[in-house]
Amino acid sequence: MHRARLPMAAAATAAAAAAVMAGIALLPAGPVGADLGASEWKAIEERASKAVQQGDSKAAAAAVRDAARDLSPRAARLIVAVVSRMVEQNEVYEAGCEAADALGGSDKAFTELVRQGKGTKDPKVRIWLIDALKKRAERGAPRIAELLDDKEDKVQIAAVRALVDLATAEGTDALIALMEKLDKKGPGAQGVVYGDLRNGLARILGAKLDSGFEFRSYFDARRGEFVNGKGLVKAGEGTGGARGGGGQEVGSVTLFGQEIRCKNVVIILDRSGSMERADPYPPGSQAGTSARGGPDTGDGTNDPERKRIARAKKELIKVCEELAKVKAKVNIVVYSSDVEFWRPEGVHDLGGDALKSVKDFISKLEADGVTATDTALLYAFEKVPQADCFYLISDGFATHDGQSKVPTPRILAAVAEANRFKKVQINCFGFIVRGQTGDQADPELMQALAAQAGGTYSEIE
Repeated sequence: MHRARLPMAAAATAAAAAAVMAGIALLPAGPVGADLGASEWKAIEERASKAVQQGDSKAAAAAVRDAARDLSPRAARLIVAVVSRMVEQNEVYEAGCEAADALGGSDKAFTELVRQGKGTKDPKVRIWLIDALKKRAERGAPRIAELLDDKEDKVQIAAVRALVDLATAEGTDALIALMEKLDKKGPGAQGVVYGDLRNGLARILGAKLDSGFEFRSYFDARRGEFVNGKGLVKAGEGTGGARGGGGQEVGSVTLFGQEIRCKNVVIILDRSGSMERADPYPPGSQAGTSARGGPDTGDGTNDPERKRIARAKKELIKVCEELAKVKAKVNIVVYSSDVEFWRPEGVHDLGGDALKSVKDFISKLEADGVTATDTALLYAFEKVPQADCFYLISDGFATHDGQSKVPTPRILAAVAEANRFKKVQINCFGFIVRGQTGDQADPELMQALAAQAGGTYSEIE
């Protein structure tokens, strides 16, 4: 057992690339479109160079914002140069996005910004460029679509998620085209991008389909109903959960009825005290028969097999056995008031004694404590950077004291920053009892996490 106690200190960001730079070379004066005078521009360049050399993210961010006032190609070059050297510094990243938005007011500056950003070798800078282009939806979407063919999976995923958020007809066409291209490779070679594509197109078009051809046909038949910025999904639709266990997707490995396609898998299980609750049998089930594996217990609330923790443990053991067969790499994170890992970090093969080890770990779990979901997610990002997908299973709202809810926007912001360059897909599963309140999953948080990170939200009854 590998345990980390609350409160968790935020993981330090990586040192800025400025540490290995002598400085930013002074850029040539922009002849046309430059709004700042030569002396003012030179002062901005010198401030930027000094900030990069000293690793001063606050000063670098200020210089980037000031450079954007120039609305010129030289401003675009300076902004990308600073961001390239300090891309992991949040202040600089955000300032760069704001500055890029400002440059959208000049065709020449915007074109140069895209050219410089796409030309960088660091995929993190290209991910920054995608975030920056999102602020200019109409002219940014076509440029983002060009990065769907990037050689780095993380950049492709960033482009997919950005186009899903923008929900333009042109962007949707580009997403479907990529899915059609990946379909030709076959299921074994589609990679981690494919799941994001399928989930994202379902979110835009309001339909769960399984191939680019199906999405193309569906979209073409309804183009007249498409609204840029909204897609085909009516208000309140397309973001809700599917009912777990219903078998909506069929694959070699499923978790509560939903397919697992990733090869580097982290399952994050809530083991808080409310997971000891036994839920009623779902409507229409054969309660009390031998097919349910136990005696007649009425509505199910006295059936130990209907306890959430028991159902989760049984499902996780089954999933680990299946993941072992397909040679996936795995880690299990369980949390309540604290966070525990099956293995202290990384993802691991389940061959040999590892499968027995992980099953023993799961079998010994007990429900106790509160639901510190945000802490568990941040630890998972920190300790398992190799993950392709998270599968979060919970039955309550995020809390550190059992009383007050951690605000959803705060969690989303923290996860967005932790996942900025990793691009882990987050899939959420919530225990829900129809017609009841209390001791249930938080659909608002889970739907938002899944939408933000290219995953799906499913309900477990």
